[in-house]
Amino acid sequence: MKRYRNVKILRGMLLAVLVLCLIPLGQAYYSSFRQRQQETALKELRDTAEVESAGRNGESAVAEGDGSQGEKNAGQGDASRGGKNAGQGDASRGGKNAGQGDASRGGKNAGQGDASRGEKNAGQGDNGQGEKTYNEGEGGPGRETVPGMEDNPEEAAACVDNLWEEPSPMLEKYEALYEENNDLTGWLFIEGMNIDYPVMQCEDDEYYLHHDFYGNESKYGCLYVRETADVNTPGTNFIIYGHNMKDGSMFGDLDQYRKESFWREHPMVCFDTLYEERSYEVIAAFPSQVYPSDEDAFKYYQFYNADTQEEFDYFYTNIKNLSLYDTGVTAGFGDTFLTLSTCAYHTKDGRFVVVAKAAAADN
Repeated sequence: MKRYRNVKILRGMLLAVLVLCLIPLGQAYYSSFRQRQQETALKELRDTAEVESAGRNGESAVAEGDGSQGEKNAGQGDASRGGKNAGQGDASRGGKNAGQGDASRGGKNAGQGDASRGEKNAGQGDNGQGEKTYNEGEGGPGRETVPGMEDNPEEAAACVDNLWEEPSPMLEKYEALYEENNDLTGWLFIEGMNIDYPVMQCEDDEYYLHHDFYGNESKYGCLYVRETADVNTPGTNFIIYGHNMKDGSMFGDLDQYRKESFWREHPMVCFDTLYEERSYEVIAAFPSQVYPSDEDAFKYYQFYNADTQEEFDYFYTNIKNLSLYDTGVTAGFGDTFLTLSTCAYHTKDGRFVVVAKAAAADN
């Protein structure tokens, strides 16, 4: 009887140990399942918006094609009635050889016009505010003069262009995601890898280490850039951080770039800001670490902008010397970079780093 009781107690203890072991496993599985669900939902939201945008653009192109055909036929009809080479005409209706016309509505060869609307061949005119406008080549048509720069038209033109420059519209595929969370600053994607995630930015540099896209606490966090990073201009370099997750999510498979053979199969990194699509060529991959503040070492995580050739050379020389292999990709002062950084375990506070240079068309 006593022996039976001991066996029963032992079984209870083993069952309790088993339950205690299964609880964290179950929690980890549930957390991973939720993370995968969220990743899928975010990608679907982006992809749906992209498809809808493509459809709208296609319809717009068809409509424009129909409209231009209609205008062409109408123009031919008018020409047959009014004479092709009339000395004077209403330039607002496309009279190609009109001597004078209403240049404010597109008269290509008008001798004089309303320069405030940007006509190419307008001489000088009133910009609507009683101020002199530039001739073609002196700061652009329809532009105002810049006080103190009358003798330097090129500098004035650059200044005026900056003042008149309108911000690029947001890419339609990210509008819905931005409405969900306006901390969204871009999207990172590498073909053939798990890396296909939104990139976040906020004033608290630690926030997205422990929170998901919707602000829920999460051990996965999000990919993010620090508050000081400027992904839109950009400066010489900006850094995207992410957790090295055991299940391969986030930057869990970034350290595959340790192998040169893997780099050869995945040489490009794609990063979209909210306003443009960009591509980058991997230039270096290397292990590193977070160094003590007083230690004299190359701290890649402090490099954002090179104002001089010397500052650029310091960054460039170090990443090339530290790289595990030679990619053959070169760079010069004025090129811009994207750096991917995640935890590594080869040393205390270890990091694994991949640096990519903006492809020529994106520089």
